[in-house]
Amino acid sequence: MNRIEVECLTGSVTTIELTQRELDQIVVNAPTKAQLKNKELKERAVQYKEDNRELQLSWLSALVADGATEVDKKAALLIDIEDLKTEYTNDVAAIKLKYQ
Repeated sequence: MNRIEVECLTGSVTTIELTQRELDQIVVNAPTKAQLKNKELKERAVQYKEDNRELQLSWLSALVADGATEVDKKAALLIDIEDLKTEYTNDVAAIKLKYQ
């Protein structure tokens, strides 16, 4: 039997006993670094696309309906879009670095 300390969701730590076969199953089924990296990159890309789409729709809305404040709103939204691109690029680099 293998004794392993595990942290529970409540934050408490408990010791469990596993057979070698049970332990091997946990290790075998654990995701690889590449799988974890790809999952995080995919999740970040989905979030980026959603955020970018929202900003683009806001820009179009300003173009169509904001009259006298159109220029200022569009300029502010373009800055937000560029900031989002920079944030996304930095996040992707950080995720890749995390899983090197």
